[in-house]
Amino acid sequence: MFCAISGGPPIYPVVSVKSGLIYEKELIVKYIRENDGKDPVTGQELAEEDLIDVKTSPSAPAAPPRPPTLSSVPSLLHALQNEWNALMLETHALRKTTTQLRQELSHALYKEDAAMRVLARIMKERDQARDALASVQTTLGVAPANGTADTEMSDEAVSSKLPESVTQRITQTSESLSATRKKRKPAADWATPTDVKAFAPKEVIPSMHSAKPAGITALDIARDSNLVLTGGNDKHAQIYDRKAGKILATLKGHTKKVTAALFVDSDASLDLPKHVITASADKSIRIWSAPDAGSKSKASYVVQATLTDHTSDVTGLAIHPCGSLFASASLDGTWILYDLEGEAPANVLSITVPGSIPCTSIAWHPDGVLLGVGLEDGQLRVYNVPQSSEAATFSAHADKSAGAVVSLDFSENGYILASAAANVGAAIEIFDLRKLANTRSIELATPTSKVNKVAFDASAQFLAAVGSEANLYQNKTWETLLSSSTNEA
Repeated sequence: MFCAISGGPPIYPVVSVKSGLIYEKELIVKYIRENDGKDPVTGQELAEEDLIDVKTSPSAPAAPPRPPTLSSVPSLLHALQNEWNALMLETHALRKTTTQLRQELSHALYKEDAAMRVLARIMKERDQARDALASVQTTLGVAPANGTADTEMSDEAVSSKLPESVTQRITQTSESLSATRKKRKPAADWATPTDVKAFAPKEVIPSMHSAKPAGITALDIARDSNLVLTGGNDKHAQIYDRKAGKILATLKGHTKKVTAALFVDSDASLDLPKHVITASADKSIRIWSAPDAGSKSKASYVVQATLTDHTSDVTGLAIHPCGSLFASASLDGTWILYDLEGEAPANVLSITVPGSIPCTSIAWHPDGVLLGVGLEDGQLRVYNVPQSSEAATFSAHADKSAGAVVSLDFSENGYILASAAANVGAAIEIFDLRKLANTRSIELATPTSKVNKVAFDASAQFLAAVGSEANLYQNKTWETLLSSSTNEA
């Protein structure tokens, strides 16, 4: 016989009439008194009267021995027996509690796993529904009705219909440029790959922006290659005259860093470009005008308009080839097309990308019909602007977890799209628009470097990539013709 509590042979065995289990009498009595009359194994109600002594001998019980003295060995053994009994009671309670906790934990883990599976399935179905809704609305050119759609879904509005006059302007520009572009060939005096390999830094222009906070965040060069427009972390934009070696104008007004800056109407016949457009992390776009048609004697640009359609940082600007339209991208997940014709700039088209993924870069196709938008999740989306619809999606950067698309550019022949991602060491991805495929990944020579900007030359022969170092690649072969580590960007 063994005690159901201690697991050892009992000295004074008793049996429970309810469970039939055998216990050491002293242990079970103590447990009943301390636990409101509960059976330690089954948990049933149990009283001392329900315990029956087990007789181990048919003879009459012997007289109990005299109580041992406190200093005797029997007294010590009795004290140790009491401690052992208490330890057994505690061990049994701990075992019972541990078993119960294990069962509860297992049940909770099963419930959590089931809940996560259901949540993942619901989120997947939600995303699929959003994409389907965005696709349908893009095709139809309509937005969801206010007040009838789900709150989360309603902010997925894709676009408004592009005005007919703007559509005609884009189409006419595309037809004109396509006809001349296909016949255009590189000039006889254009640089060859051999010439490019011999290129060396010609001029170093120190930043004229404030040193606190330091850094140039945007750059554009006028068509005459003399005027340089820069935007900085100091919230200002500057126009620098290379020949004169001085700043012609400082454009102040943004309340956060300038993220993009562009010349507009920078014709070589003009002393100064007619307009400058700047974008900022303060969610605004400012259009600046030169006084007196760009007189150098009055090189103080004034704000013609401030556009505040975006609800988050504006991350990119792109001028349409016609010169009277420009597009902007923002972290609010939208890109907007503005018309500069008329008394004031007008928002003529607003597109929200599926999922409202933040837009981090933007660029026009040379013909002006397609617009490329880089996203924070590494995707590239190409839109057919006249149709207000998505034409293609590329996910090479996203598949490699390379980070946000920080720059993209179309080659002059219109066949190739190049893009760069934010992560250190991220490859430059090359896409063939004729095949709608990722045809090449250009790995950086220095794994610890990163690219901030990519751009094709006007002949579509070379691709420049600038960041922590500058590299020039030959189109088609993608051979590195020139690499410079003197650049700090």
